[in-house]
Amino acid sequence: MILKKGLLTVFYKTLATRKPVKFSVARVRDALIKNVFDILHTYENDRKKIYEEYCTKGEDGKPLITNNQYSFKGDTDEKTKENVENVIKEVEILDNEEVEIAVANQPIILDCIENTEYKPEAGEVELIEEIITKLNGK
Repeated sequence: MILKKGLLTVFYKTLATRKPVKFSVARVRDALIKNVFDILHTYENDRKKIYEEYCTKGEDGKPLITNNQYSFKGDTDEKTKENVENVIKEVEILDNEEVEIAVANQPIILDCIENTEYKPEAGEVELIEEIITKLNGK
C-alpha cells in the first residue's frame, strides 16, 4: 500500500488502539505496527531536522524550545516570517512524500482500523477514511 508520510501518525495510533483480539489477528496487526513504527520514526526524525534547521538557536547552538515548542524568532520580523514559511513549506513536502507499506492481510487490518478504540481528533476522520480507501485498493 502506498501512503503519504503525513498519514503515518494517525495510521499508527489507529492500529495501536484496539481491544484485545485473537492471537492470529494480533500477530498480523503487530507486525504491521512494527513496520509502520519504523517508518514513522524516520519520518519524525526528518520532521525534527526541518524544525531544527530553521529554529532559533541559543548561544550553545542548541534549539531554543519554550513550552515544548521551537522558537523561530529571527533578527527581524521578516526573518521570523521567512523561518516559519520555510518550515511550513518543507514539512508539507515531507508530508506529501509517499512510502510503500507492506500489508500482509488487508481484511484483518481493515477490521482493526474499523473497530479501533482510538478517538480521532478534529480532522482525523477524513485521514482515516483515506487510509481505509488505500487499504481497499482504490
